[in-house]
Amino acid sequence: EYYGGELRNTRRFAPFFMRYFFSALFLIFFPFSLFAVTSPSTQNYLRSAGNDPWVVMARAATGAETGNPSVARENVFALAKTILALVASGKDPRATGGSDLVAEFLQQYVYDGQIGNAAFLNDDFWGVLALRAAGVFADHPSLIGAKEAILRAQHTNGGWSYTTVPDFPDTDDTAAEIMALLELRIPTS
Repeated sequence: EYYGGELRNTRRFAPFFMRYFFSALFLIFFPFSLFAVTSPSTQNYLRSAGNDPWVVMARAATGAETGNPSVARENVFALAKTILALVASGKDPRATGGSDLVAEFLQQYVYDGQIGNAAFLNDDFWGVLALRAAGVFADHPSLIGAKEAILRAQHTNGGWSYTTVPDFPDTDDTAAEIMALLELRIPTS
């Protein structure tokens, strides 16, 4: 795992994470039946859809050849989904085109104990998922700050929203927050 510039063995963690996370992510955001996931028409569609990181993650979830995801850095979400796609496709986000995207993410998008903009939570949970997929320890200071921000923002009804301002929670963000908390070793019951 990766902690403060030090890389430690992630071989035991990454395969489990990739199977669990990317399959769950695919089923949450692409609610096809089992037949549709494995059908030739779905596979053909995904092969023809380019190399956007979401497409690469969908290919990985179906067991298809992933190709190389396009690398996007324009904001916290773009870099997080790029890291997730690289991990899903079996590539190292610390060694992509001569760049360490994990170190870049930590340097550019983590400040004041929060990932991304303090008014939003979705950048925290996507950041947590990306950094954990890349092997960053759950007790890394950046992830501890994100965990605290996520826990503080839980609504009284138990759900989460994409933002920290009073808003109605939704199932998509709540599901992603739960996945992030699980990656941070926080019991969800």
